[in-house]
Amino acid sequence: MLSRIAECHEDRVAFASKYAYIVIPCEEGGYAACVPDLCGCMTQSETIEELHTNVQDAIWTWMDDAMLHDEDIPSPSFGVITWVTKRYKF
Repeated sequence: MLSRIAECHEDRVAFASKYAYIVIPCEEGGYAACVPDLCGCMTQSETIEELHTNVQDAIWTWMDDAMLHDEDIPSPSFGVITWVTKRYKF
């Protein structure tokens, strides 16, 4: 478990990009994503391009909250983006 993340923006970007996330097309349009290694870390957007940015923001927000509450941050288990082909209604 990682207890702290470097505050430098470049370090945060590099670290956050190591987490895998699952992309889920939404029935009503747009996309949702969740990060399995970070419980409750999820986001959504209208476009896939926006989704990738939103996932990085969600990961950083999750990490900031964990550090604020002095909680451990799990190491990434793998770094592959997974796509779900079926559309789901949220």
